[in-house]
This record gives sequence, C-alpha cells and structure tokens, in this order.
Amino acid sequence: MATGGLNAAKHWLCLVPRRLALDALCLPDPETTLVTMRKGQRSWVVSAGCGLPPGSDLATVLTARPELRWVERQPDAETAYMQQLAALGHNLGAPVHLEQRAPSVDAPAGWASVWVEVGRSARLFEGLEGVRLAAQSNLAANSLNCGVAIAPTMESARLLAAHSDGAIAPSLPALSDMMQTLPVHALHLPGQVIDGLRASGIQRCDALFALASDQIGRRYGTATTRYLDRLLGRVAETRAAHRLPRRFEKRIRFDGNVHSTQGLRFPLRHLFGALELYLRAIDSASQQVRIILEHVDAPDTHLTVSLTASARDADHWLLMCREHLSRLELPEAVSAIVLHCDRFQPLNGPQMALFDAGKAEETAWRQTVERLLARLGEDAVWTMGLADDHRPERAWRRQHPANQQSSGVLPPAADRPLWMFDPPRPLPHSPKLAGPAERIESGWWEGNELRRDYFLATGDSGMRLWVYQDRRSRRWYLHGLWA
Repeated sequence: MATGGLNAAKHWLCLVPRRLALDALCLPDPETTLVTMRKGQRSWVVSAGCGLPPGSDLATVLTARPELRWVERQPDAETAYMQQLAALGHNLGAPVHLEQRAPSVDAPAGWASVWVEVGRSARLFEGLEGVRLAAQSNLAANSLNCGVAIAPTMESARLLAAHSDGAIAPSLPALSDMMQTLPVHALHLPGQVIDGLRASGIQRCDALFALASDQIGRRYGTATTRYLDRLLGRVAETRAAHRLPRRFEKRIRFDGNVHSTQGLRFPLRHLFGALELYLRAIDSASQQVRIILEHVDAPDTHLTVSLTASARDADHWLLMCREHLSRLELPEAVSAIVLHCDRFQPLNGPQMALFDAGKAEETAWRQTVERLLARLGEDAVWTMGLADDHRPERAWRRQHPANQQSSGVLPPAADRPLWMFDPPRPLPHSPKLAGPAERIESGWWEGNELRRDYFLATGDSGMRLWVYQDRRSRRWYLHGLWA
C-alpha cells in the first residue's frame, strides 16, 4: 500500500493522555484508585493507577483487590484536562485540534488527543527535537501524564504517541519504516476489524500495508481504507480547529472533604499551573483571580487575589494565594475548589531583569507589596496618588498600590516636600526666603477660598522649608520641610 504526499510538508505533534479519567481528578494518591463507569448492569474500570487494563469488571477486581477504592468518572474534569492540554498546544504552534470520545463498551477507556502543527514553529525551538523536549518539559512541569510524538499526519502522530512515546517521524518514508513492526491492535480501528485482521493472520502493520487498497476495502470496509489513507498521508485530514475559551475557569471536586487550608495547596498548584498555560497561550497576564471554595452545608467561600501588576507565573500566584489563605477561617470543610479569571492585560514584567538592576529591584518591591496586601488585607496597605486640586493639603489621595494612575497633575517644575504639616504651623516671624513666589488661589466655589503665596525658605539650621503667606491675614505659616 503506497504512501502519498499530501501531508508531507506538515509536522503534527500529538499529545495522548495515558489515563485521562484518573489524572483528571487530581488525586493525591491515584495509585490505589479505580475510576469506573456504569452502563446498564455492567460496571467496568475506565482507568486505574495500579495498572489494571481498562474494561476490567469492577466486581471481579474488588473481589481480588479489596484494598482498592473506586470513584465514578467525572466527564467535566476530563474535558477541563483536555482544555489544559490544548492550551499547552497553543504554546507550541498552530493550528490546534482536539478530539475526545467518552468510554463505551467497545472502547472501555475512551480516547482523547490534542494535535498541534509545529512545522512552522520548529525553528523557534531549534528543530523538531526541540519542540518535543519543550512539550515534555511543559507536561512534566504541570504533572500532565501524556505520550508525545511528531509525525507527518495526524493519525500517525496519535498512533506513535500512544505506542511509541517520544518518537519523531520527520517524513512519510520514515513514518512508514517506523510503523512496520507495530501490532495491528495499535491501530485506531474498531474491535471487529482488529479481530478480522488477526483471524486472517495479519498481526503486524507491515502485512496490512502490503495489501492493495481495494482488497482492504472489500474485506474490512471502506472506513478502514479511509483510515489507512489518512494514516499514511494519501488524503487530506480535516478537523475543526480548537479555540481557547474567552475566560479561564477550572473546578476540582475532592474525593472526600478538605478540612484545612493546608490541604488546598496541592489542587491550587494544579489550578495555577493550568492558568499559566492558558495565559501564555493567549499571550496575556492578569492582575486578579477569583477562588471559590464550595461547601456541602454552608455558603461558598469567595476569595479574590489581586496583584499590583499583571503576572502569569504559577508559583507567584500560588504564593499570593497562600498568604490570603493563611488568614482565612473555613466555615466548613471544602468539597470542591474553582479558579476563575476573566480580566486580562499585557504582561507587565521585567523583560531584561538580568541586565537591568533597576527592573529587578522594582519587581522585588512589587512582590513585597503584594505579600503585604495578601497578609494584612486590601485596606491596610495604600500608596499616595495625585488628586485634581491645587490646594496642597488636598492635592493627594490614598490609592490602592495596583492603581498606578492618578487624576491630578503636578504644576510644571513643582518642588514639593514629602513631609507636610496638618494643619500648617504658624511662624512667629517672617522666614528667610530662598526663591520666587508660587501663588495658589483655589476653593472659592466651595465657600472655603484659599489665597496663598508659597516660597522656598531656609531655617535657622539650614534646613529647607516650604512656607506660605496668607494673602488676607498676611501671616506666615510652615507647611512642609525637606528632611
């Protein structure tokens, strides 16, 4: 069976979860857990941490292994897991495609795959090997358990990811050589077709590929022929491109309640890792996330975590979240946790911190402020901002450290001390002036008119003073000084 060249110019990276139903639950001890599904009178194992094959009868397994515990599969969690894989794919290339099928009697584990075309982005990773290493590094960093492979067609990339993890087939001839010794049961074909192939003595792919297409179609159906044509690049593959959702939201439901905030660290690490992948995929960052802690018999606990500048690093978000949780008292045990983010901004971080000490110091100071906000509360930490008023005592206002914009504008060449007296202190005699006057007249519309002439002055010890003369009373006042 000859190979074609329709997909020869493309290189598809495929991610295939090894145990989707189990890993999607984010359990701290998955090795003793069975994920099961029930249809009619039959219950079977979909995924198991102890290595049991999918499709094993649940009653039989529990009779032989009573120490194992079982939970029902969570389709929503599996969908969220695949969305996280798709976000990872968007970090590597484009377009991205996602397919997912639920478990059934014929396919007891179901199947799911994410593909991303990396031929055009490979040069950014110094070749296909670099793309594969980047994918594996991201998977490991986010505890995502997947097979990875790169091949010229989508079907072949899925085949290699599932049965030859890490394989790279750079061309169709190389792909054909790599698949020769694969068993036919590895092919993505219905069970009855696989049984028919085996009954005919065809155990490996090389024997199947040696048959003519029309012969395969007569024996095993045209669907088998079409699959093999896609596998070997003889026909084009068409799938809908994946689009990232416009907001991030992920929920983890616990198998048993969590009674302390310490127990939330593991799921939060997973959630913020997923958020970082999403933010990188959309080339954005965020300053605020919302966390919802669900309880069985109490209202949900809502927690808002805010930063002074946009960020996407999972470790930094996790650190800020821990500070908030350290002063949180749970009204009841937590049954599920949700991370929500829908406000996005460009990344506001130091791009050249290694060569710019000022940027590094700015980042360190910002992170210190963020930790104080998280530990002490939003109202306990503030900074000064300008206000729309010429009167010095009203020209500033308190503002949140994250708000870097001020509505007021300093007068041109204004020289203002940071140490201001409230109220201004009367002076017993005229001061020694050291500069021209700055006249400020304002407040007449409020019935509190202010008419002053401000001067720089020098004190007896040489200290710089900011003084003014009230134009109505002609008295002198000290309003501020420079330390």
